[in-house]
Amino acid sequence: MIDYLQKYLEAPTIDPDHLRKARLLNILAVGLAIITSLAMILVGFMIFFKVSGWENLIAILWSGFAFLFGIWVILALNRKGEVFLASAIFLLVITFALTFSNVKAVGAGATQFYFVIPILIASVIVTPAASFVVAAINSTIFIIAALAMNLEPNFYIGIFGMFAIAVVSWISAQVLENALKDLREINIDLDRRVETRTQELAEANERLKGLDELKSRFVSDVSHELRTPISNLSIYLEMLEEGDARNTARYLAVLREETSRLKKLVADVLDLSRMETGTVAPQFEWRCINDIAEKVFIANQLRADVKGLQMEFIPADDLPKINMDGDQLIQALNNLVGNSVNYTDSGHVIIRTSHRAESGQIVVEISDTGMGIADEDIDHIFDRFYRGKRAGQSSIPGTGLGLAITKEIIERHGGEIQAQSVVGQGTTFSIYLPVQLSETG
Repeated sequence: MIDYLQKYLEAPTIDPDHLRKARLLNILAVGLAIITSLAMILVGFMIFFKVSGWENLIAILWSGFAFLFGIWVILALNRKGEVFLASAIFLLVITFALTFSNVKAVGAGATQFYFVIPILIASVIVTPAASFVVAAINSTIFIIAALAMNLEPNFYIGIFGMFAIAVVSWISAQVLENALKDLREINIDLDRRVETRTQELAEANERLKGLDELKSRFVSDVSHELRTPISNLSIYLEMLEEGDARNTARYLAVLREETSRLKKLVADVLDLSRMETGTVAPQFEWRCINDIAEKVFIANQLRADVKGLQMEFIPADDLPKINMDGDQLIQALNNLVGNSVNYTDSGHVIIRTSHRAESGQIVVEISDTGMGIADEDIDHIFDRFYRGKRAGQSSIPGTGLGLAITKEIIERHGGEIQAQSVVGQGTTFSIYLPVQLSETG
């Protein structure tokens, strides 16, 4: 029964104003239908048992049926979304029911208090201004009823009284409408904030998933890279213990090489981890990039000379100082220059600095005539543990972390790094660092 009534209390509309008015109309209509039905049952019993004056009750019974039919029409219209039409019919039904229940009393002004009901209802289920329309209709009905019975209409009660009630009803309904409007705006704002916050949480969740996948992949990569030198150390230690003493020098050389490789890998992993977690804060100071590049040039010149490479440093004049962590930039440039020396068998390695005033950048270029990087590898060389096919097939040791660390350092300085290469001809790495305001502003 409750579910059946609930169905009639709903309305097929998404507009909050229409939905509120439609539900209120349904509640009023269903409530009156229930009261009318109970009254008709009582009248039916009185007619059945022929209570005194039961003949006069038959007309009331038929009026009840007509009223219930009108309520059914109102509910049907309301359920189809015709809220305004259903409300107008409901007000007319109530008005005429009050009028014809006792026309003489209406004409005499004895029932004017009851006509307040449709005025109040009109201001709530239609619009606040509708209270004036219903008040005018009620006043007209009152005057017509009084004239029909040859009575002098009481205009004070019939017109001014109704108008006063309409004004009070209009003000009250308008305040309610404004309050509901403010409440809707608050709800809309809350919904928007909730939606924004939900989207932010979803994005944060996606980032966390990405970081978790990155962590898992990082751990997996580190484990894989550690496995090889550790396995080699174990194998050569066994061979050293059980093998021919004449091979001891060769075994020790391999052990030193694998130990050095393991040490480099651990150092690179720790460096990358410290930078990502911010364990070690960068120590920024105003310095000229030429000083940094010159130190890197001197540190790698001996290795280049041993390989018979021509190494050259070409600094630009009058470079503006930039705010930098000197040690980190030395590490980044050392990685690049060290790779150039490692992967170049003949030719030259050149370090060049320049200033692009139009873009506000200091540029450091490291170019070589080495083996070069294949096109399919160039987009991945800054990925962790990535080594190109040619580098991986060579006997040159590497962890695959040097370029990843370099990129991290450059980006921490607000710069970017690019690579251009031709297989068999060489590679050029270009670092672009922004020129900030000077020390003095």
